[in-house]
Amino acid sequence: MSVKLSNMCIIQHNLKKCSSALREWLQKLRAGNKKMFILTSSMEDFAQSSLQFILGDEWHHYFDLYITLAKKPSFFNTDRNFMKLDESGNTVPTAELCEGGVYLNGNSKVLMQHLAKFTGKDNPKVLFFGDSLRSDIFPAKEFANWDTVLVLEEIDAYLSSSTNSDGSSSTNSDGNFIGQLDKKMKSAADCNSNMLRSCHWGSIFTDVPLVQEPKINSAVNHNLCAQSPTLWLYMIQKYATIAVPRLDCFIDFPMDYEFKKFDALLDMYGFYPNSPEELEY
Repeated sequence: MSVKLSNMCIIQHNLKKCSSALREWLQKLRAGNKKMFILTSSMEDFAQSSLQFILGDEWHHYFDLYITLAKKPSFFNTDRNFMKLDESGNTVPTAELCEGGVYLNGNSKVLMQHLAKFTGKDNPKVLFFGDSLRSDIFPAKEFANWDTVLVLEEIDAYLSSSTNSDGSSSTNSDGNFIGQLDKKMKSAADCNSNMLRSCHWGSIFTDVPLVQEPKINSAVNHNLCAQSPTLWLYMIQKYATIAVPRLDCFIDFPMDYEFKKFDALLDMYGFYPNSPEELEY
């Protein structure tokens, strides 16, 4: 089996095609003069096959820069050179990044220098989307000071059902709009909820510790205590700007919508379309 055929078998089994609405949203971002780039640790051929499957044959029209084999998280705290393929297919160092180009390796400092040139701004703002706290969200915020959007499917399974009588959310008090989006997200999440809420590994958001109360006969009686935040919840609130269950969550928001960010520990406003139900306290 060829490498490309093997890639496609993996891709078709594990990935989903983008909806036309999500593709239109990406096009609106570019039309709004936003510079778009792909930053992935995947090999170039696998990443390209994935994007082709997800976005279609014209996938490269959605992005201004394409960086593969980035070796995240070290992309954000090393001075590794950017590489490109020469005419013979060999990788060679390059100090120049061109819009529309395909590159390997690199580092965030040099990328920011070229984004400044592309945008004409001395210190351009970056909003980075990722699904890994370790490789995407933490290093992008800690070392590059980028704003970050965590894409976390567990939000779907634990989506809060607490909406007001008018349909609005009690956590993100943005009126009926959020309430209706909340219901839409919950409906779409039903198929994965049972797996993501499995009692075998518990919630990513809270722990329920056990208290041991010795009795006279030395037996141990286990009682449930109040829920406590997990390390993962702490990391989400500290390093993510906002968190969503999937990218198409943004489709229904106006392009000029101002999202409330995580700005303090135990502040749940950064979850969209609503906070996980077990965090409603």
